[in-house]
Amino acid sequence: MEQKTNRINDALIAMMIPEDIRNVCEIKKIEEWDLEWNIHLVEKKELIPEKISHLDTVLNWFMNKIELISFPAQDKAVYFQILRRRWKIRGTNQDYFNEYDFYYKGLKITKNFGNFLKEITRQERRKFFATFPNIRNISEKDF
Repeated sequence: MEQKTNRINDALIAMMIPEDIRNVCEIKKIEEWDLEWNIHLVEKKELIPEKISHLDTVLNWFMNKIELISFPAQDKAVYFQILRRRWKIRGTNQDYFNEYDFYYKGLKITKNFGNFLKEITRQERRKFFATFPNIRNISEKDF
């Protein structure tokens, strides 16, 4: 039974979180609010930047959080709160970090969701934004 539950959980996670983000992040917390879901993700510890991975490295806290908008779920907006790690070579002060291509520059929404919004008709976009008028940092004029 536990194995079946794990497969179901994995399938639900795959439905909600794009593969490129799932490959590098772990879910730390999911919050359900009145109008939105917030899924908190943290970059996996083992993903030390390749440039310094062969050296004696230490974790140097986190980068600023990235907030991305994704496909709505259960009539609520979905936001990913992503924390990326900062690393340094032991005994130095220079920070190193991984860079990812999760979103289009200037538009903080997942690439899959952005592509979807670009492909639907203007009328469908209007209906979408009328249904979700409180989505932060995105509007119909962005498309």
